[in-house]
Amino acid sequence: MTKDFDVYYIPDSPIVTIVAKRPYASGSITVLLKGLSVPISVEVTSGDTDSQSRVWTVDNRLDLRIPQRGPSARPM
Repeated sequence: MTKDFDVYYIPDSPIVTIVAKRPYASGSITVLLKGLSVPISVEVTSGDTDSQSRVWTVDNRLDLRIPQRGPSARPM
């Protein structure tokens, strides 16, 4: 856990939830996938410090496409 974000995951699943504890927090998530030689890094932020408004668009979902089949994928 960090001072800016709480991270929750469901064991044995691909689901991770990240909840900001305060506005304008930022950080990064590094994901290691079995069979992939390089980590995936995703930057997260809970707001835009350059914005004068107190309202911003929220991305609730991020889908990533990895250009190879996973270790548990069925043969094609």
